[in-house]
Amino acid sequence: MGLIGYLLFCACLLTFALLRFFNLAGLPSRSVLLPYESGVLFQRGKPIREVGPGRHWVILGLQKILFLDTRPIQIDVDERAVSLADGSMAFYGIAASARVCDARKAIYASTNYNDVPLFVALCDARSILGRCTRSELAKGRARVEQEMIEACQLRLASVGFELVSFRISELSVATQSDIDD
Repeated sequence: MGLIGYLLFCACLLTFALLRFFNLAGLPSRSVLLPYESGVLFQRGKPIREVGPGRHWVILGLQKILFLDTRPIQIDVDERAVSLADGSMAFYGIAASARVCDARKAIYASTNYNDVPLFVALCDARSILGRCTRSELAKGRARVEQEMIEACQLRLASVGFELVSFRISELSVATQSDIDD
């Protein structure tokens, strides 16, 4: 009984040591990112590196991978209104798409990174159209669209996105008398 008791004690001690080690160090696990996904590996809450598609080992409890879908995010907005600089009202629509190019910046840009391109496109469109007058829109719709594209590209690049496409899908201007009727 002495040898069996000693072996049982050693087995219990080894089991306790292994459980304690994995409780402190974590269990190794494998995460798989699909070809259209990207991610950021965090260790103890701090970003370590960006990871691309494929298999990646993480230690549960110590490391975590936040996944991002890098496929283009579609933006399709219709029937928005903005007041122009001369008091007229413009009704516009936007069709655009953007994709994540820097996963770390995109994660920190918003709680939900999918909302960032829509928000940026709407803010820039409203800002640029709000500075225009009715006559400027009648003469230079292409210039206004190009100004929106440049503004969106700049702001999206600062938060880890790339503007893939952008166009004004609809644009009409109404005067105050049209709105009152």
